[in-house]
Amino acid sequence: MGEDATEKRSSGSKGIGVAIGGVLTAFFTLLPFVFVVIAYLFVGVYAIVKAASAGSDAPNAVTIVAGFVLLTTVLVLGLAGTIAIVGRSLTPKRRGRLRRRRTSG
Repeated sequence: MGEDATEKRSSGSKGIGVAIGGVLTAFFTLLPFVFVVIAYLFVGVYAIVKAASAGSDAPNAVTIVAGFVLLTTVLVLGLAGTIAIVGRSLTPKRRGRLRRRRTSG
């Protein structure tokens, strides 16, 4: 009998898929630690800048919350961008299929 349709489609390397899964697992495992370290760095730098300025007394809560929101957004967008770049390199090109359909039809 002929090949199954799923066998024809899965021409990619399964090793690459396993490697990407391992990298994502490691990323999500380390994400809380990375968030804490970067947040601590942000608050430390903010405290140093706040102490160096002569006229201000109390820290601004809006600045701290905005910094945490920015930090979370950057981490999520970084992950999404990485997945998009890796996924784009793994996706087979469709141009060849479209050309074959146009010329054969």
